[in-house]
Amino acid sequence: MNWLLIVLGLILVNSCVGEEPKCDGPVIACYYASWSYYRTEVGHYNISHIDPNLCTHLIYTFSGLNVDGKIDSLDPNYDVTKGGYQYFNSLKQINPCLKTLLAIGGWNDGSRKYSVMASSEDSRKVFIESALRYIVTYNFDGLDIDWEYPANRGGIAEDKENFSLLVKEMKERFSKWNLLLTIAAPISQYILEKAYDIAAINKYIDYVFLMAYDYTPTDSNVTGLIAPLDEIKKTVEFWLSKQFDKKKLVLGMPSYARTFVLDNEDDHDLGALTEGPGLAGPYTKEAGFLSYYELQINLASQLYEENVTDNGAYGYYSTEWMSYDTLDHYIAKTKYALDMNLGGVMLWSIDTDDFTGFFGPKNIILTTLYNTTQDYVNRHIN
Repeated sequence: MNWLLIVLGLILVNSCVGEEPKCDGPVIACYYASWSYYRTEVGHYNISHIDPNLCTHLIYTFSGLNVDGKIDSLDPNYDVTKGGYQYFNSLKQINPCLKTLLAIGGWNDGSRKYSVMASSEDSRKVFIESALRYIVTYNFDGLDIDWEYPANRGGIAEDKENFSLLVKEMKERFSKWNLLLTIAAPISQYILEKAYDIAAINKYIDYVFLMAYDYTPTDSNVTGLIAPLDEIKKTVEFWLSKQFDKKKLVLGMPSYARTFVLDNEDDHDLGALTEGPGLAGPYTKEAGFLSYYELQINLASQLYEENVTDNGAYGYYSTEWMSYDTLDHYIAKTKYALDMNLGGVMLWSIDTDDFTGFFGPKNIILTTLYNTTQDYVNRHIN
């Protein structure tokens, strides 16, 4: 792996020794999908691609839960043997304000085993102790819980109360070492009502990273926008109506498109019938999903008819249909989050941004979030 950028960054930091960094301001949280290391050609992403100066929080995904109810690596070859954890956390030497977190869970790790882990005080304690030792050993600044989702997908009704107990007990243990505790949360009000006592967890969670995307999921039988701002506003208002501290709510945005196959190529507007998810991208290889750089490949072909609305954009060609955000949408959402005095913004994920600058500036989405945030702070706070 090429860590030249890290070495150069360390040299720059050493030249500024003695300057006290200013580390306040809105959150810009950056999720890193570690499996992107295995993508081929222009899709290959490693830690040297990360610009740690564009993020306030970097989140490494994913760790998992083993059969003993303890935290564990899902890919020890990359995470440990190849030094994924080590090099990820060394980025803090480039940006001394940067906080790194390890995420546990994710969609593929399921819900039931987390339900079992949280079901008793003893099993929660085993997990909490393992998590504390694990993140300290590998030099993370905290843990991001991405249990998808309590009381859903095989969980039990008691998960809602048990999740509150889990984060309470974990925060009490973590606070002695000033470690962060965050969660990733869905947009579905039905799931939220079943999964979380929002007012209760507000006491113990440092941030909620709101996954404000996939409003039209890949299994939808009609086309729709991936992350419409009007719907996002409703989701945010729901959280705030539950007495959740707005400064702890961080608005997530997608660096990818959702795609579908149209049932009829002549019916291509919003709400058109679909036959299923679109073809996988050549590098991310996931049906119904295109990274931002794969999206740009499609748009650069000039085959797609584009429609841009205030809530999002969509394009179609023959029976292929895709929904995505433009840079103007990212700017509008960032300004909305800051106008609402939310904690900041989040991007899922930095490895599906145009990280090589193939279609313009490197990390164009993340840079847009950063520049919009800095401009806002300069105009409204300074």
